[in-house]
Amino acid sequence: MFINNFGFGLGGQFRKVVGPFSQVTATIDLTGVRDVSEQRFQFFDQQVIPNKYRRVIGAPMLVGFKHRLFPYQIADNFRLYGMVEGGAIMATVIPYFEDFNNNGFRDVQPPHNRLLIEPINDIFEGWKEATIEWGYAGRIKLGVDFGNNFKKLSSVEFGYNFYYFPQGIQMMEPRRPVLNNQGEPVYDEDQVMQTRPFYDSMSFFGTPQISLVFGSFW
Repeated sequence: MFINNFGFGLGGQFRKVVGPFSQVTATIDLTGVRDVSEQRFQFFDQQVIPNKYRRVIGAPMLVGFKHRLFPYQIADNFRLYGMVEGGAIMATVIPYFEDFNNNGFRDVQPPHNRLLIEPINDIFEGWKEATIEWGYAGRIKLGVDFGNNFKKLSSVEFGYNFYYFPQGIQMMEPRRPVLNNQGEPVYDEDQVMQTRPFYDSMSFFGTPQISLVFGSFW
């Protein structure tokens, strides 16, 4: 169980002892991935994130190495350790709203009504249009195992996660309408809304993270 700048997440981990103070690990998590500049607003009975284009749910799959630090200087009931992990992340990319005309932004009713007409998908909607993207994942941690009972595991970890998608993911709206001096969309003679580039796709995502770990050895 963990919290970071992307929200809350859950995961599972397998550890195997390979030395007096060392372990190898295998971890799989389920976490959100987002642009940390996003802001959430309440619009009537719905929460809205302006300019958001895609939701992303990530599943990092990592292998790592954990090593206890200062084992002879610090008591066994407070086992300080460092850890590094690396691997892959599978990202499920879901449309944030129904982009009926595929123009890259939430439309307004032309020409003067600013009411948004393309509905936002809730967490259960948009899955038919979902795509899978693969990337690289990494993590560095500093943590503490608590207690003298080595068969029970209670830990707290402080770390930094990073994900890299070589192909990039379009998290925010790639285009926006051109507006006139009155703040209204500009249309061509054939009533096609003029647009301009807005946000670029993102390849790198990073966040600090705090984790609570509970488990047991057998």
